[in-house]
Amino acid sequence: AGTTVGPGLVAAANFKTDVKVRGFTLDGMGYLPLGDNKMFELIGTAGVSWSKGEVTLTVPGVGSGSEDESEFGLRLGGGGQININDKLNVRGLVRYQTADFSGVVDNAWIYSLGVNYTF
Repeated sequence: AGTTVGPGLVAAANFKTDVKVRGFTLDGMGYLPLGDNKMFELIGTAGVSWSKGEVTLTVPGVGSGSEDESEFGLRLGGGGQININDKLNVRGLVRYQTADFSGVVDNAWIYSLGVNYTF
């Protein structure tokens, strides 16, 4: 009995790993209306991010250890939106965010699809 650790390796103990990632982003957005009715818009985004990752590994009977790291990064992206009316639109975006947590996580792609209502 035990826990599979890698390709075919079995550990005698049940490891417990906790991973937490949190952060903040600040983006600017630019809009390019298409067509005479301006129903469709292309969107470009650029910004910065701050991320913090924490990993804790617990081995029963041995103890636990943890590591944390934080960093600033850049974000670039683009997408488009359809303006349903003056107050409501549907938007899709793809963003690339830099990250380098000690070679464990190398960059991220973020995909979003949403409905926006303006007041």
